[in-house]
Formats: sequence, C-alpha cells, structure tokens
Amino acid sequence: MTALSRPRTRSRIRTGARAAALLAVPLLALAGCSKADRADAAASGGEGVPAGASMEDYQQALADMEPVSLAFQVSAATAESTSGQRDAAFAESVEEWSGGAIEIEVVYGNAVVPPDDIAGALADGRLDLAHWLTSYHADEMKAFVDVQNSLVSLPSSPLQGEIVSHFAAQEASFGSPEVMAEFEAQGMTVLNPYNTFGATALACADEKSAQANFDDSQIRANAEAQTQQIEALGGSSVSLQLAETYEGLQRNVIQCTFGSLTSIMGFGWVETAANVYVPKDSSFVSGPGSIVAGASWEGLPLAAQQLIFDRIVTYNLAELGNSFVSSQAVAAGAEENGGGMHFLDEQSSALLQEGNAQILDSVRESENLDGAALLSEVEESAEKWRGITEELGYVDEGDYLDFADWYQGSGEVVDTEYLTPLVDRFYEEVLAAHRPK
Repeated sequence: MTALSRPRTRSRIRTGARAAALLAVPLLALAGCSKADRADAAASGGEGVPAGASMEDYQQALADMEPVSLAFQVSAATAESTSGQRDAAFAESVEEWSGGAIEIEVVYGNAVVPPDDIAGALADGRLDLAHWLTSYHADEMKAFVDVQNSLVSLPSSPLQGEIVSHFAAQEASFGSPEVMAEFEAQGMTVLNPYNTFGATALACADEKSAQANFDDSQIRANAEAQTQQIEALGGSSVSLQLAETYEGLQRNVIQCTFGSLTSIMGFGWVETAANVYVPKDSSFVSGPGSIVAGASWEGLPLAAQQLIFDRIVTYNLAELGNSFVSSQAVAAGAEENGGGMHFLDEQSSALLQEGNAQILDSVRESENLDGAALLSEVEESAEKWRGITEELGYVDEGDYLDFADWYQGSGEVVDTEYLTPLVDRFYEEVLAAHRPK
C-alpha cells in the first residue's frame, strides 16, 4: 500500500461547491491499515533528511515516492485574501520542494466540514491537514488556553510586538508537554501549535472614546478570557460564530467584536465596525488556531513529513506578512468607512490591565500545568525574541496609527526578502527541535 490519501487532480485549490465533492471521496486508504502496513508505508521513503537540507536534497529523497495529494482545509475565504495568500504560499512551497511528489489541495472557507467537525474529518480521512480553530475547543484544550491567556502579559506593537508574540506563543506551546498531549489526544500531529492571526483588536460600530461608551455594549468574544476583558471594560459578552459576525454587526445584535486585524479586514467587519481599538500597554486575548495533520500523517514517508514540517517556515513568513498587510489595510479601511484606528482611552486601558492581572492570576493557579513556570517561560521567550528582533533590525519606529509610514517591508503578504532572516532564525531557535525523526 502507499501513503496516497486520494487520487491526484489537476486542481489544487477547492472552494464552495467544488469542495463538496470531497465528502463523497472514500476514507483514506490508510484508515483501515494495520500498524505494520503503516510502518511499511513510512519505510518506503527510506531514511529522513537532515535539518537544513536543500530543495535538491529533498527532491532526491522523494524521487521514488508515489505522489500524494493532501486536502488542507483553512478558514480563509479565498486564495486572494491576505490569509488565503499565506495558505497558498505554504502549499506551493511544499509542492515545489517535493518536486511535485506532494500536492496540497487548499480548501477555502471551511468548505468540507464546519470548524467543530475538523477533528473528526482529520481522523476519518476527509481532511489530511487543517487550520483548526483551537480557541473554539477550550474544554478539550485546557492547557492550551493557559498558554493563550499567558500572552496578555506581552505588550502589543505593530512590528516588534507582533513578532515577539507570534514566536513566543509557538515556543511556549511546543515547550509544554501538557499542550502537546492535548493535541495528541485529539489524534493530531502539530505543525504550528499557535497561529495568532496577528494582533487582536476591538472593532466597534460606534466610537468608544471613553470607558463609559462601553457600558451595556454587546461585544462578541471567542475565548473565556475575552469575556473577562469585556466585563473589565464595562460591556457584556456575546458568543457568536465567525460566519454570523458580519450580520450581527450589521443588524446591531452586537456593537463590537474582538478579532485579529486579519479577520476584521478579511471578513469585512471593518465595513460595519469601522472604529477599531488596540491597547497601548497590554494585549487583548487572541483567538488562535493551529496547523495540524490527521490520521494520514502516519502513512507518509519520513522525508515527506520532514519536508512538510520544514516548509512551515513559509507559512510563518506569510503569516507575519499577512499580519503586517492587515494592520495597514484596517487603518485605511476604517478611515474609508467613516471611522479610524485608535488606542483605548486612559481609563479603559487601566481597567483592561486590571482585568489582565486577574487572567494572569488564573494562569498562575492553573490545575492544567505549572502556571507559574509557564508565565516565566513566556517572559523568557519574549525577552529572547525582543533581543533577536533588535539584533536583526525589526524594531518599531512608530505605532499602529502610522505603521504604513515607517514599515520597511514590501507590503506584500509573501515578503521573502524582508522576512526570511527572521523565520530562518525561528527555525533554528524553535522548529528544528520538533521536526519529525
């Protein structure tokens, strides 16, 4: 048998009705295989390749591999969206580096299964890879939630703060045995444990220039700790699915929503909630996701597993580029729609910091892991990445409001020239220790 998940097709990107055809595809050939069969399949690719291998090395290692096509479901609406460009760049990188032996078919808009069913689809073979909305599964991922909450200790800023949070979150997640055990219990292999989507902001239909403006506001939250932050500001939290948020804002069911800058722009929320607020001296809780593999992962040759894992550097590069592009786009889009991007007022900022202190106390007292140790690890990781960003020249020269004026990148999602030194360092510092062996 082979590690082939389903027949190859010419199309690598599926959306909408085209993706529905996946539901009729038989389960993975591997689903009914014995452990011995799977071991044979993995062994068919021979030994792995060392970290830092070239494209030519990988293509030689996979030259005799039977081609595979892997379905990768993501939340991005289309390949043209900023986050969709990130997903497509990762897929294209894997295909190029494998010499065409591994094709990743990107399924946009959660078109195969809704977010709540992703774990089941990964287990039964309808999906091979997925962008899992981890923050939606707090009951199953309690240690992960502690990592999520621990990050409110990190101050936000559009460049250095974004990079530090992005890498510290992954380093803390990879470094927590409890978090990794939670993914394993879901039958998942982790490629990227914590995808922040970029800085989290609060998008509101009306101006919130003073703390009193938050009183009685209905605000969408997608994490328990965000509810604590909303209450600290004086508002009331509402649980609303991602797909229902635009209409909720449009119909005034909610007056504000938490969301990454990527989501605020990508899902069009800035059109109806054009007053966008970011904290100055603290952070809003993020609503993260993870890049994970399912049951078919075991049947891939070791060299194929290593290649897919190694090319996560492309995903990280484009995720950072996506965040920086979205920051600029939200500022421009908010102004175009009659609002703007603002810092929280002084009183709201103080109340948010009080709420965040309570969140950190909860992490410290966690029964899911050693919370005090986690907070120390997050701070140590953040301090390390502050040093690395300064060493490499990724430092803030302004703030969110004038980011477009001083940002030195190209303004493209896939900004290879500007971001490669950074993600190469991330590979050396974090990813290399966790690649398949």
